[in-house]
Amino acid sequence: MSKKTFEYDFQAKEVQKFLEKSAKKLSDLRPLMREAAQGLKFVVDQNFETEGTFTGDKWQAWSDKYKKWRLKQKKGQGSILSFEGRLRRSIVASSSATEAIVGTNVKYAAAHNFGCDKTVNKTSKKGKRFSCNMNTPKREFMRINETEQQNLIEDLQEFLEQELKKIK
Repeated sequence: MSKKTFEYDFQAKEVQKFLEKSAKKLSDLRPLMREAAQGLKFVVDQNFETEGTFTGDKWQAWSDKYKKWRLKQKKGQGSILSFEGRLRRSIVASSSATEAIVGTNVKYAAAHNFGCDKTVNKTSKKGKRFSCNMNTPKREFMRINETEQQNLIEDLQEFLEQELKKIK
């Protein structure tokens, strides 16, 4: 992934322990890490699809002011965190022999994932600089719960069993 702006450590300790145990059984973990990265990306995609309910609580709805602005921009009622879909499309999975990574290079990703309440400087389409208050509620799209951690471990176990059969 080039020019990473935002990566999030899911703190999936059980998944990490399983991967470390598996590392002792295989010399090349790239296929396992690739599978883990794809599994984590699936969780993120499902969070977008369900507006957060896949791994937690539903994301906070738009404010009335924002709803009116969207209508004025002819963007209608779309889904939360999807003005033009850039953030969701930017989510990529990558891996190495030792890491499974899900991230994005979109600058505002962290503000949406963790929430943001501060004044920011922006540049309009016409090149004019201005400041505005960014009051964005926390909408965790990069989040994994215990159930999904366990599902991912089971998927990785199955994958690893298939790989180990190839080694025997």
